[in-house]
Amino acid sequence: MLQDFITRPFDTDRKRGMELVGDYRVRNDSHLGSDRPATRVTATSYVSDEAAKNLADRKEHGLNQRIRVGVDARINDNTNVRVVGSASGQAGVDSSHETEGSKGFNHQRLEELDVTHHGSKWDHSVGRITESMGVTGYWFNKEYDGLRSVWTNKNTQVRIGVGTFKHSTGISDSAYTHAIYTHFKRVPTVEEFLGVTMDSDGANKELIVPNAGNTINFYQQLKALRDKEGILDAEVGTLKKKIDDMTSDIWSKEFIDGMSADQLAPLKAELAKLEASLPDVEARVAKEREPLRAAQFDVLRRMQEIAVKAYGVDAAKQTVSIKMPDVSVTYSYKSRYYDEDDEQWYEDERTFTQKIAPGTIGLDKKNPLFEMKLSDTTVLSNGGKTFISNWYNQNKAAIVEAYRAKAKDIATYSFGNNPYTMKFEDNAFDGLDKSIYKAKCR
Repeated sequence: MLQDFITRPFDTDRKRGMELVGDYRVRNDSHLGSDRPATRVTATSYVSDEAAKNLADRKEHGLNQRIRVGVDARINDNTNVRVVGSASGQAGVDSSHETEGSKGFNHQRLEELDVTHHGSKWDHSVGRITESMGVTGYWFNKEYDGLRSVWTNKNTQVRIGVGTFKHSTGISDSAYTHAIYTHFKRVPTVEEFLGVTMDSDGANKELIVPNAGNTINFYQQLKALRDKEGILDAEVGTLKKKIDDMTSDIWSKEFIDGMSADQLAPLKAELAKLEASLPDVEARVAKEREPLRAAQFDVLRRMQEIAVKAYGVDAAKQTVSIKMPDVSVTYSYKSRYYDEDDEQWYEDERTFTQKIAPGTIGLDKKNPLFEMKLSDTTVLSNGGKTFISNWYNQNKAAIVEAYRAKAKDIATYSFGNNPYTMKFEDNAFDGLDKSIYKAKCR
């Protein structure tokens, strides 16, 4: 039953000579398919035409044919050569056949080129040779380009070979043939993008990516610039504190210790020198702060551009609130109290001042007037000054009314239906656009 289980690549009983070999095949292909929906393509993702065709899995029907012709020659007692070529309507191997689109015999390929040399128990082959796996070739029965040596005795056979199956299977490389160790790029996580993650206690902590470029870790980029700005601010703060400390020290020495004018003269001269240097230091710090502020806006603009490109339409749905400066409003109301000595009720006029800023309607509903779209790239142009100026000029009356509405909301929560009056300072809203810009930059 299994007498042909072990077969040699070289037939030792064959005589010298040449044989013409070949075959003709007609094949009918019918694929029912499933007609899936069209493949989705976005601004940042796509699939190849071949992948889209496979995903669509449409119904197809086709008829194709193939003819193979070749020669099988015994050159001498120990060498055999077999050459087979084919022509068909399919471009490629079986694994890449198309059900539709066959065109006669327009595509040709070399099926076999097998040169086998026999010696004792060894048979050595080179070329495009056929390799059969299993008794019937069910598991694999295709050609490969390479070398093969076969050792055979009565009950045992050992086959060793090397080559590529690219021309018979269409596969030139895969994870099953070898792995390549290399660097690859991936999309950063939200935490890596921002540079902040959540700690085990629920608080935020920095997430630093080593050797991060300027497209991630935006918190760290801003922090580095703010630290430099903090050093400049500390320089002014240190000088002001030194002036205040020296002023207090001179007053103490003069009015408590009773030091004379001559004794205080050097201290007052030093104080005058420090006070005279303050404007120059403030001007220099303000000048050195400008490029740092501009760099911070560049970081924010770069972050915004990446977010808009990455999220597209979804980014347009997100908004960022404009932080408004506080404005003081004074409330006046009457309070009734009972005097136990007189056993009478009295009314007392009382006032209190509250700092308010609009942005919400009621307790927590965002006011659309103070929301700007995340996708609006004009927000950060010119450090935000142009956007704020245009926005304020277009909505000045509505902004002032929003302050008044916020004041009324607070009064409603505080007084209910009891009478009250409220009053803003006469110049409360003067220069508000400049104050908005300063609040926005904090």
